[in-house]
Amino acid sequence: MKASTSSSATQSPPLLTPRRALNGPGLAAVTFFCVAGGAFGLEDAVGASGPLVVLLAILILPWLWSFPTALMTAELSTAMPEDGGYVVWNTWSSDALHGGGDGASRYSLLAY
Repeated sequence: MKASTSSSATQSPPLLTPRRALNGPGLAAVTFFCVAGGAFGLEDAVGASGPLVVLLAILILPWLWSFPTALMTAELSTAMPEDGGYVVWNTWSSDALHGGGDGASRYSLLAY
């Protein structure tokens, strides 16, 4: 058998090259999944409530969780304008021994 030599068989369509650009939302998703590996129970949540509810929860809950902490930190930072953050606040609320010890134990945990 002989191969067909029609005009459509000799012309191949141009190869499409994929676009290799990473935009902001793509970078955020890659960062989230590389660092966190996804939240624990995320697969079960998607199965139970659907992907839209889980995506909304992923976008909304971090803001609801961290906004009060950010407000507290801003208030304490303006009330006590000293360098030291948590250690200064803890020392002011108790005494130097407890504040310094608690600060040292907290900062030593950051090494692990």
